[in-house]
Amino acid sequence: MGFKEHSSTETFYATLHIAGSYEDALRFCKKYSYCHGSCFQLTRCQYQYTGGTEDGMTVRVIDYPRFQKDHYEILKTFTDFSCALAKELCQKSFTIESTLGTKYFESDDPLHSK
Repeated sequence: MGFKEHSSTETFYATLHIAGSYEDALRFCKKYSYCHGSCFQLTRCQYQYTGGTEDGMTVRVIDYPRFQKDHYEILKTFTDFSCALAKELCQKSFTIESTLGTKYFESDDPLHSK
């Protein structure tokens, strides 16, 4: 029994870099995927920065060859997902790195500027 290539697509990925509870993110991704038909890869990490350290994760999505989509559509959907996850994790900022570029997002809620 072997494997045959079934399909392929141009490489596209988007990776969310965010601090917060890994376990809470897992629960959120499970619910989100069930409702939206998504698939995410989560990896724990630690952010070391001037003056501190924070636990967090990267969350990655790819253009899966079996269910190909437009890369801008994937990025738009992933950005919406990332905003919802940031709210769930009580984070005021995050970064999305993709093959289309890297963008930093920050909450515009006045309460988050304190």
